Amino acid sequence: MLYQSPEQATLSWFFAINRKDKAAVLAHFDRAAPSVHGQLAAWAASEPSRWSAFSALRCRQITRSATTASVRCTFKESWSPDEGNPDSWWTVYLDRHHDGRWLITGYGQP
Repeated sequence: MLYQSPEQATLSWFFAINRKDKAAVLAHFDRAAPSVHGQLAAWAASEPSRWSAFSALRCRQITRSATTASVRCTFKESWSPDEGNPDSWWTVYLDRHHDGRWLITGYGQP
């Protein structure tokens, strides 16, 4: 899974969520980043059939260096039993892995 940009990696993650593909969702995270452990554990423990779905998805890169990036995404999130109130946007933070992959180190509304 090698993406040309942080934006492509972020969109791929959302598509994996919508497909309810837990393995693909988890593969988008940088497991070495301490900042991601809580979010990664929540995805790992959750049942994909209970996940929200995301439509009207729009993402754009807002910052980027050689090793870090942030992508702002707006969307329509469906209600789900595990998520509660739907959000309308998240910022996704990514680090560039040594093999060239952009991996998620966190997301949400700061």
